[in-house]
Amino acid sequence: MSKTIFKYPLSIIDRNVVTAPPMAILHVREQYGETPTVWAEVDESEPEVEHVFHIVGTGMTVPSDATYVGTAFTGAWVWHVYKENG
Repeated sequence: MSKTIFKYPLSIIDRNVVTAPPMAILHVREQYGETPTVWAEVDESEPEVEHVFHIVGTGMTVPSDATYVGTAFTGAWVWHVYKENG
């Protein structure tokens, strides 16, 4: 079992679907000042599954079935990233 760190750029939309092996999230931050990005450790020998991330701005409703994983700052905006449970 060999693990690798990958990054997954997210769009600033409510729901992002990422297809990847099961992941252990290491860090969330903006990259290049504009793209919320998730860095995660994965085992490439595992089958891929869908991971759903939500981008939530200040004052927006937090999804009830998701867990906070990090925050990214893009210009004047602050985006909180949540991953759906399950």
